[in-house]
Amino acid sequence: MVMKAATDLVVEFPKTEFVARTSDIANFDDTAALWADLAVTGVSVDVLVLNAASMGPSEPIISADVDDLWSEFITNNLVYLASAVTHMPGMDVAMPAYFLDQDVCPFDDIKLPSDCGIWAATKEAEFLHGKFVWAGWDVDELRSEESQRQFERNPRHLSIRLRTSILASRTCTWRAYSSAQPKTIEVNGKTYPTDQWFNAPPNVVAAASRKLHLQKDHPVYITRQIIESQFPNSTYKYHNTFDPVVSTHQNFDSLGFPVDHPGRARSDTYYFNKDTLLRTHTSAHQAETFKADQSDGYLISADVYRRDAIDKSHYPVFHQMEGARIWDRTQYPEGAVADAIWADVEKLPKHNVPVEDPNPGIHPERNPLQEAHHTAAEAEAIAAHLKRSIELMVIEIFSRAKAAARKADPDHKDEPLRMRWVEAYFPFTSPSWELEVYYDGDWLEVLGSGVVKQDIFIDAGKPDKLGWAFGIGLDRIAMLLFQIPDIRLFWSRDERFLGQFRGVSDDLASLRRFVSFSKYPACPKDVSFWLSGVSPAGGGGHPFHENDFMELVRDVAGDRVEDVRVVDDFTHPKTGRRSMCYRVNYRSLERTLTNEETNALHGEVKKRLVERLGVEIR
Repeated sequence: MVMKAATDLVVEFPKTEFVARTSDIANFDDTAALWADLAVTGVSVDVLVLNAASMGPSEPIISADVDDLWSEFITNNLVYLASAVTHMPGMDVAMPAYFLDQDVCPFDDIKLPSDCGIWAATKEAEFLHGKFVWAGWDVDELRSEESQRQFERNPRHLSIRLRTSILASRTCTWRAYSSAQPKTIEVNGKTYPTDQWFNAPPNVVAAASRKLHLQKDHPVYITRQIIESQFPNSTYKYHNTFDPVVSTHQNFDSLGFPVDHPGRARSDTYYFNKDTLLRTHTSAHQAETFKADQSDGYLISADVYRRDAIDKSHYPVFHQMEGARIWDRTQYPEGAVADAIWADVEKLPKHNVPVEDPNPGIHPERNPLQEAHHTAAEAEAIAAHLKRSIELMVIEIFSRAKAAARKADPDHKDEPLRMRWVEAYFPFTSPSWELEVYYDGDWLEVLGSGVVKQDIFIDAGKPDKLGWAFGIGLDRIAMLLFQIPDIRLFWSRDERFLGQFRGVSDDLASLRRFVSFSKYPACPKDVSFWLSGVSPAGGGGHPFHENDFMELVRDVAGDRVEDVRVVDDFTHPKTGRRSMCYRVNYRSLERTLTNEETNALHGEVKKRLVERLGVEIR
């Protein structure tokens, strides 16, 4: 019905763009997802049409038939939604006087002419361009020639715009996000207090309800499914529903992160308060899973959150998989655990893909053995099981990628797959390795892994356990597997994207490469500014950090920005002042952005740069 209404309106008003969305407004997650989708697709709301259904005669409430009024209300409304900034029942009682306009009334006040809301949607009011909702003054004022002249001089006159940062509250009223910090934040039905550490924007918080790794036929879901197929559930338990909000202890302390590790900084991590944050990796659940001790191995898939750069391969929300295999020394005779692990290695399938592994399994400086806890034989056996297991998983992924490439192009030249192991460092494993794959003419880092730090087992109350763990980015693998060129596409609800993968979850052999839509033009804009010593953001100021700038751009433009990069970094030789120039590349995945739109977005970016980061625009 909604789609038909939108189609009919386009026919009647061909110069107006109509965006149709459906939502179950009785479901909090569904309404939150709707506003998040509007945000990422660049849709801003000028008017909330509350009763787009059966309407009786336009007359003041005081003179209306009560039965007819109630019948219309229950016909048209499941839950009443309203912008608290515009009107809300009783708001003139609950809100301070300075917040209110001189004639504001609750929406059902008998003094309010009920026809004004209806009139705003009639052809007669076209000159308003949808920028007027309700008013306590006479509609005749708006009909006047003087009012129309004001709109001609200033198209934004009386504009009410609820931009990308909209959140739904549990009571199903809408509140506009502002720079003021909320006292609490709600995620998946749980409420958390905030403090001076709070830095999580609404679009990031809203993404917690999407859970792309659980949406059947989504590329992230399919990628998770392929990886899980290589780790049988007879040995590995799958965990896919851990809550994204964790403690700093879970995310950092339990994994041995130093107190001065850069990952702990507010410039890198989204905090609700100093003790609570949105997890930055699935390893945040490693200790609790070891402690639960439900299986000999596990896989954890989840959405994770990091403040990062803006480009085609980075997004503030992405998906990871954590895997681990565990052995118990008490189950084997003294010193026989290494032999048991080697026996498990022999049970794994063999492969003939070339693997480069030039470094020693243990190096006293670069990749040390945990001498206080493991023998060299144990570490060697664990490493062998880890590497064979992961190699088999990666071969499965890239075999499917090659099959999809051949399906898309019968003339595709299929170069042999090659892999190599390189030494690495992670706070929670030692020795540690990364696996790289030679694919399409380049070495790609695929994942990180290693022998689990024994302190993690000890702190989990399992001192006799030992094993390996790995972490892999599902989005990055899905982009490679499906040849998806831009990470923003994963968050699209566009059927042109989602429809291409329909049915693949039930038939992995039907996996196919993504076919791009028409490429909409880019609109690059530069912004140059002098840095100040500190930024006013966060109270008291702090030095400029690039991630703060990236977050600011995302907050303004959402998914209408494709990438942001530094094009000039200059320090004045006499004054010592530092100047930076960034190029912001605006491009929507779903429509052409007008120059007027991008100018408005870029103007807002500059404004917030000054207000929030204390820079001086050049």
